[in-house]
Amino acid sequence: MAHYISGFIAKFLGPVSLSRPSTGSILCPLAQGFFLIPIADETGAPDEAASSLPNFSRLSQSIEDWARAESVHFPICWIETEYFGGLGTQAAVVWANGNIALGPLPTRSSSTDDQCTTSNNAINCALRMLGVVRSGSSDEFDTLGLGQHRSNESWLASVSP
Repeated sequence: MAHYISGFIAKFLGPVSLSRPSTGSILCPLAQGFFLIPIADETGAPDEAASSLPNFSRLSQSIEDWARAESVHFPICWIETEYFGGLGTQAAVVWANGNIALGPLPTRSSSTDDQCTTSNNAINCALRMLGVVRSGSSDEFDTLGLGQHRSNESWLASVSP
């Protein structure tokens, strides 16, 4: 099965400006008071510059700038996953206080990759930095419930009236 999501995760501790269409306006509730803001698969307008950060295919410069500005109020991370049949990639970056606090981190899995463990993958590292606490035998990703939906469209449909 495919897993293909991209967006922001944060526990909003202050005001958040969701007025920019490219950053979306739908908050998908997760466990522990966190939220996912799924971002459309395209990085924005066709002429919009891609982020200069490595390892991200769906992060535009304007969305990165938005995250940096919002991180003055609360830490925020950008995640991307692209998996099919258990193989693929994920990446994460965390901003806090207007600066990159972690990353950008990539994780690639392949049938020969025995170095990629669940606990040290990019998204789990970023979620730990945000303050996510593992629940039982679940990792941070599953503790938040990020595996409930396998695409941005499914996440958005889950909170739409």
